[in-house]
This record gives sequence, structure tokens and C-alpha cells, in this order.
Amino acid sequence: MADDLTVAFKRLRTATQRLNRSCDAAAQTVRDVEAFLEEAQIGIGAWLVIKSVDHELGETDCSFLTCTKYRSGKFRYTISDEIETGYPADFPVFSWSEAPRDDKPESFEKIPKLMLEVAKRVDERLAPAELLVADVTAKLPIPKKRMGGRK
Repeated sequence: MADDLTVAFKRLRTATQRLNRSCDAAAQTVRDVEAFLEEAQIGIGAWLVIKSVDHELGETDCSFLTCTKYRSGKFRYTISDEIETGYPADFPVFSWSEAPRDDKPESFEKIPKLMLEVAKRVDERLAPAELLVADVTAKLPIPKKRMGGRK
């Protein structure tokens, strides 16, 4: 048994170091994408289900990965849980970096899909926004600015 424990401790040390390196690499990727979101001034968030578990009484527990403004006012990936409502608004929200390690692999795997959802939502708003601005601007009798201070 002592030999088994010795082997287990050696394997645990090596495995933990490898796990930490993997988690650090994932965290750096998340920071890089969040920096891009901030630099691009995305302003439009999205969310998707990480996992969903149905219970006998008809309740459903869900975990969500969101791309939204977080406490700092910057766009961040967040993880939240909810029951039944279908939207993560009323439950605790954690930034991806603050989330428990057990929640990170499943949510990290979903980041590319979430980025596609963000891009889709931005595209859906682009043409209507441009048309609205052109329409409203055309209706407003805004006088043109004069050049060089002449009367």
C-alpha cells in the first residue's frame, strides 16, 4: 500500500502541474478574446447553455456562458446558473476567470460557438441600424455648418 501511495503522490504532482499549465493556457486565451471584445467595442452580448439537467419535478438546472458587460463595465465571459426561467438574470454570475475549475472545461469548449452568436447578433443589427440613422437624419432639418466663420 505504501508503494501505491508513493506512486499516487508522484503521479498527482505531475498531473497537477500539467492541469495547471492547461488551465493557464485556457485563461490566457479567454483574456485575449476579452481584450479583443473590449478593443472592438462590441456592445452586444449573447449567451448559450453550457449544460442542462432535468429533474423529476419538472425543474431544469442550467448553466450559461455569456458574453456581456461585467462588474468592471468591460465585456467578459461569465458563467451563471439558473432554474426554470430560461434566462440567467436572477442568479449569481461569475467571470470566467473567477469560476470554479470544474466549470471551466465545458464552458471553454463553448467559446467559439458563443463568438459566432455574438457575430450573428451584431450582423442582425447592422443593416437596421444604418437604415434607421439614415431615415431619422433625413427627417431632421439640421442646418449645415458654415465654413471659416463667414456670415
